[in-house]
Amino acid sequence: MSMLYIHSPKDLNIKTAEVESVQIIRNVKGRLKIPVSKELLLNDFSQYLIDINNIDVIINSSEIVKPAISKINELIISRNSVYELINLGRAVSMLEELYEPMISNINYLKDIESWQNHMLGSLALILSSLPSARTTDEKIKLNNELNFIFKRILRNDQILFNSSGMINEGKFARINDLNKSLNEGFFFHFTVKEHLDKVKYNEIKARIPDSELNKVNDIAKDIIEIKKGVDRAYDYNMKMVQLIVNIYSYLKVLVS
Repeated sequence: MSMLYIHSPKDLNIKTAEVESVQIIRNVKGRLKIPVSKELLLNDFSQYLIDINNIDVIINSSEIVKPAISKINELIISRNSVYELINLGRAVSMLEELYEPMISNINYLKDIESWQNHMLGSLALILSSLPSARTTDEKIKLNNELNFIFKRILRNDQILFNSSGMINEGKFARINDLNKSLNEGFFFHFTVKEHLDKVKYNEIKARIPDSELNKVNDIAKDIIEIKKGVDRAYDYNMKMVQLIVNIYSYLKVLVS
């Protein structure tokens, strides 16, 4: 189910979780019975769970980053006047900023994927035990177990997704901007007259040697592949936020 107010991982906080929980609670209230089964949670949360094959997509993309940087650096070293050197340098900086966050995201997703099945079993037991918890010790134990789940998914002690060091909104936006810019001739030098006349990239291609166009087209293909991994990592970070909102909503149903 799509969210109304949470459109990116950074939008998650206790207030937005409360608002988003209203519709989820309406949908689940009649179905959530004690004891809560792991199978019910697996079915309800399956769209948010991590597929190891999708992690492979991110890994493959991360392995293209450094070779792509090397290809752009070769263009910089060539000092060919057809290129806009400042923009080539900007592209290198953009890609250099992506590599470590991609690796961090891969490690995070591997951790969650290896644990998610166990987590659903634990969560089913916690949810089943909540309504009958009477003593302070019982409530503290369940609260600690819930906090562990929330902290591991959110990388945070609060209802906030900690994307620090991973693929966040900025990294996601930059690779999309780079991909779009390459289609507009970002790597090539436009003359002042061409800028003033608002000449399109397709029109200036005629004066650029095929050998140079081919080099940039090759890099553009790399950027598309890198973008696939960044998009997938960012999408999974968003799914983790959605998973937390759903868990939060199920808790509200059982403690209300």
